[in-house]
Amino acid sequence: MTSTDSEQRFKAVFDNTQDAILLADDDARYVDVNAAACELTGYSRDELLRMSVFDLTPVPHHSTGTDLWRAFIEAGQQTGEYPIRHKSGAMVVVEYRAVANIQPGLHLSSLRDISDRRSVEEALRLSESRLQLALDVAEIATWDIDLIRGTVEESDRLIAILGLPPGTRHKTPNEWGNYLDPNERERLGRIFRDAVDGGVQFAAEPRIVGGDGVERWIDVRGRVIRNDAGAAVRVIGICSDITKRRKAEETLLRQSLIVEHLSDGIILTDPAGTIIDWNPICERVLGYSKAEVLGRPISFFHTPENVPRQMNEIGEALMKHGRWSGEVEFVRKDGSVGISDAIVFPLTDASGRLVATASLNRDITDRKRAEAALARLLQSEQSLRAQAEKASHAKDDFLAILSHELRTPLTPVLLTVSLMETHPDLPASLRSDIAMIRRNVELESRLISDLLDLTRIAKGKMQLDMQEVDLHLLIRAAVDICQREASANLDVELHATSHMVWGDSTRLQQIFWNLINNAQKFTPADGRITIRTSDASNGRIVAEVTDTGQGINADVLPRLFTAFEQGEIRSARQFAGLGLGLAITRKLAEAHGGTVSARSGGREQGATFVIDLPVIAGPPRSAPSQSTNVTIGLNQPLSILVVEDHDATCEMLARLLRQAGHRVTTAKTLASALAVTQQDTFDLLLSDLGLPDGSGLDLMRQRREQFTHRSIALTGYGMEEDVRSSKAAGFTAHLTKPIDLQKLEAAIGDVVARLQ
Repeated sequence: MTSTDSEQRFKAVFDNTQDAILLADDDARYVDVNAAACELTGYSRDELLRMSVFDLTPVPHHSTGTDLWRAFIEAGQQTGEYPIRHKSGAMVVVEYRAVANIQPGLHLSSLRDISDRRSVEEALRLSESRLQLALDVAEIATWDIDLIRGTVEESDRLIAILGLPPGTRHKTPNEWGNYLDPNERERLGRIFRDAVDGGVQFAAEPRIVGGDGVERWIDVRGRVIRNDAGAAVRVIGICSDITKRRKAEETLLRQSLIVEHLSDGIILTDPAGTIIDWNPICERVLGYSKAEVLGRPISFFHTPENVPRQMNEIGEALMKHGRWSGEVEFVRKDGSVGISDAIVFPLTDASGRLVATASLNRDITDRKRAEAALARLLQSEQSLRAQAEKASHAKDDFLAILSHELRTPLTPVLLTVSLMETHPDLPASLRSDIAMIRRNVELESRLISDLLDLTRIAKGKMQLDMQEVDLHLLIRAAVDICQREASANLDVELHATSHMVWGDSTRLQQIFWNLINNAQKFTPADGRITIRTSDASNGRIVAEVTDTGQGINADVLPRLFTAFEQGEIRSARQFAGLGLGLAITRKLAEAHGGTVSARSGGREQGATFVIDLPVIAGPPRSAPSQSTNVTIGLNQPLSILVVEDHDATCEMLARLLRQAGHRVTTAKTLASALAVTQQDTFDLLLSDLGLPDGSGLDLMRQRREQFTHRSIALTGYGMEEDVRSSKAAGFTAHLTKPIDLQKLEAAIGDVVARLQ
């Protein structure tokens, strides 16, 4: 390579920088300048080469200027700021770095326009701290924290750095923590507090994730302002985005000046792709000394499998666009593989002939590893989430099947004991035994319902039929239900004058049934349970269920409403239950905008449960008229088709209906049910949903016109989805096993009403 070629090569390199580069001789005459110098001064290259240093510098006298120039040459290297004259006559403030005698008789000046920064300094001249910070940087965002008010002012530039839409503002500086990970937030908080507590200024370079989801690195600097008493009152500061690689590098003139001062690795190759030079950064990254790589092809560092593809890709990009940028895998001396963010551009002579190629490289191996680790973590999290969702679905399916399998065998038992309990010929000596069997079957059914209720609530699938409800009527209904099994005395004191609430009557009644039933379990036969209501001053009603029973220890009260928690007094299992009733009660109360709490003086001091609900303004409505009690032995006999594959349930249900005077036909499969409906007509369909060869839903869909408003689903599946499915198929009612005789009578009564 000739000396001229070498000079042209380095000239092309320093022409790529955004800093103005000017070369002057011993007489202060310019001998060479780059394109950035022309843009900064407004003069063309030819014009500048006819000028001296003093033509741009406002020096009063040439003699004084000559003395300054000689002093500069003797000093060897200087940095600072001074104004220069633009061709238009305007003064441009520049930051300069001057190096004298880079070779005999040749002196370099690197200039950067800092006029904009000076404008910012002028705008902030009233604050010595702001002025000092503005002098440190060129492109800055500003912020100002008022420690007295706890507010913050932000510049538009800061909002842009944070990746937020223009016009966005934060109310307090604490909101900036949303863009930091927890560790970084804690570290910066500690730096900030230390500065406020006793420091003057601070600086940090944290990583943020902006509001646009883009990861950035920022340079943050702050200064604490104190009042005359020394107390911190404000913190002002600057912030700049340091993510992008700075395009303007250190002053460029000769090969040594370029490669020694770049922060990135730079590799120079000749037109054949042979390495002719590199800087010390490359040695630290790749592990080779310069002597070991000079004369080797550039592909020496590339992973072998990527060499053909990348060489072709880079060559085509240089021909079409004049440069190439991308990521390159490289192999270190120790055999490890790294990743470089590279920019490749050609160096040509005055005639346009390629004399060399420059490759700027930044090692991003650690960042890529972090990104890969993050991707693996995300994939692992997604996999775990999918497994959790799969397990949740499996649990729901298991609960639904368990509910069906537990409920189905209870149905014939409950029907049988209900019929026996009302039979006039039942000996008195057996009535208490039959009642005991019925109560335990109903308890088992209640436990299953509680378990499913808790599942619905946890998944947010509890549906409420909200309407205007008289809470006093619901409380009396709950008391009537519990009165049959009550051992303790039940007193009702309903004194509230406003007792209309907005809620689901069934679920509200369930709340009071749970609390009264709970009080009965822990109150002896000679004890007393009192249910009372009163008006609250905030437009709410308070209902209390108080007992004189065993009481609750103080350490049990905080976890009393936790699912599956029965408390210390139940540890001996002397009382039935899963510990779900109170947990469900709290969730139902909260779903109605209310609260439930408990208090007790301790063991043997009784307990009080308090329900607080919002009331509806206005006078109480009159009690609704009670419908006539329907019995299964109706005056109008019906032709009923019973479809049930459980033999005992089918037999018992058919016997019960026939004793009531109805004509009953039974079927145990979907096929037999379809066949019998083609041969006969029926007033009512009672069908199980789970059949050996299909579903009761399939039966209803195919016979919907035949049984419109005259069909009742009987099933052990009681989830919300099951009820919706049966309604969608066309069933008039959905009864969950074990079948409650009163509910069955009411459902049949509704069918009779529709037939009339």
